[in-house]
Amino acid sequence: MPVIGVASIWRGDGGRSWAVQPYSHNETVSYGIRTLVPHNPVQVSLQAWAPQLSIDMAQTRLTLFAQPVDSISRPFMTALVLWLAFIFGSFAVSAPPNRTIITVLFICVLSASSAIFLILELGQPFDGLMQLPNADLREALAPLPATP
Repeated sequence: MPVIGVASIWRGDGGRSWAVQPYSHNETVSYGIRTLVPHNPVQVSLQAWAPQLSIDMAQTRLTLFAQPVDSISRPFMTALVLWLAFIFGSFAVSAPPNRTIITVLFICVLSASSAIFLILELGQPFDGLMQLPNADLREALAPLPATP
């Protein structure tokens, strides 16, 4: 079962094709499990269960590595935005409206929204407006075997 590690990190490769060698550790583990000699019925049942467990662990590791979960959940982000709107709204209600207050509130809202945007952008380094260049990382990872 070939597992592609490097190609699963980046969705677009910019027209270049990257050859990733299949990960051979799974075959080594599978071979090692098959060569074990069980000495009692419990070890026989464990030996029968071990290859499937090894495959499940490899798939789980690949899923966690290849598809990172968003670092900030949507309910948390909704609560944060509502909380900030309440705070800025309470500042606006407690002060008489004039140009200084409106300007300061606008600058505060702009800085808070910029901070939230940057946090969300930096949570996904290979997607979005600010992306890490991946050419050097791909060249460094190409000779390594892909890990599940």
